[in-house]
Amino acid sequence: MMNRFKVLFTLRTDSVVDKDYPSITIRVTLNGTRIKLGSTGIRVKREDWDARAQRSRKRDVTSLNDNEQLGAIESRLRSIHLLYESRQKKLHPEDVKRLFKQDYDVDLSFFTLRDKYLEESQQQTDMGIYAQKTHSTRKDKLRVFERFLDAEKKTQLTIEEIKGPIFERFKNWMLKQGYKLTYAQKSQQFLKTFVRWCFRNGHMEMDPSANYPVKVDKKPILEHLTEEELQRLKTTPFVKRLQETVDCYLFACDTGLAYVDMSLLSAQSLVEENGLLYVSGARQKTDTSYFVPLSASAKALISKYGGIDKLPLRSNKEVNAMLKVAMAQIGVDRRIWFHTARKTFAMRMQNKFLVSDETTAAMLGHKSTKELKTYRSITKERVTKEMGNIDF
Repeated sequence: MMNRFKVLFTLRTDSVVDKDYPSITIRVTLNGTRIKLGSTGIRVKREDWDARAQRSRKRDVTSLNDNEQLGAIESRLRSIHLLYESRQKKLHPEDVKRLFKQDYDVDLSFFTLRDKYLEESQQQTDMGIYAQKTHSTRKDKLRVFERFLDAEKKTQLTIEEIKGPIFERFKNWMLKQGYKLTYAQKSQQFLKTFVRWCFRNGHMEMDPSANYPVKVDKKPILEHLTEEELQRLKTTPFVKRLQETVDCYLFACDTGLAYVDMSLLSAQSLVEENGLLYVSGARQKTDTSYFVPLSASAKALISKYGGIDKLPLRSNKEVNAMLKVAMAQIGVDRRIWFHTARKTFAMRMQNKFLVSDETTAAMLGHKSTKELKTYRSITKERVTKEMGNIDF
């Protein structure tokens, strides 16, 4: 025998995802040299894995199919070994990788791994690990990258090809399509997260994105309405359809609710405690709870429309388009969209009413006060109020 050859299936031990349900990886020992061939794409419960037999102990249909697939992979690898033995040729690690991946390179296809990634993301969403909005955002960003691949005519792209040049061209393509720079950078950042997931789950030996740093402009967008502008919006009459959208925006300014959370309001969202009325729930984006006391103007809007679940909230796209019209009518020459209501709420709580960081974060449904930096800045007026009675 010219080549000492051994096939070994092992459980991935360094994965940060599904530690109790790890993927099975392929390792070959050739003449004392270990060769990692990546993941089989099969996962197994840790307690069901027989390390000695290198197969699942269970005998259900799924496990039997998985064991059969492992047998087929092992047979394929042994056939490579036997081919070289029959020809009395020296087998090198690169030969094993090349010949093995000729049949299995489909596992490295971007589109195949995209499906695996989204399947895992959906499973974790169903388990409550991630919010549905997070899963939807992942799908949306992968769709944008697919459009880029279509424009580049790279429908056969493998995950190993997603390196620096691809990241750069992806960003430039997004900018040409009219996307904002920050969104393009965040899309690059997500793509890098996806590539790292492929690497962590054993689909390739090296992370091709490791040497490409993604820079994201983290300067927060603190656009919001001032107190004077907010009063103007409250007192300006609008036509019925526009007034309904303005009312929904004003309700968000009073409660700090994001669009998606406001769209999910129901009669059960109202809670009364100690004679005070609150709106409460869990944020769709992070599943973090929020609890906000209702102002007199917020309660008036609920009464106007006959219930919190009857607020006339239209589609996000339509609402933002109508807010442009409303802002033009009250003389606000800045880009105001629905999410700025949340920022307006944070600015008012912190600077007008001097609410603490902890309470403001709790009402916004933030996990920590650190997240407030993207929603508010401390004004001179607050400094004056807080320091007015202090004698240096």
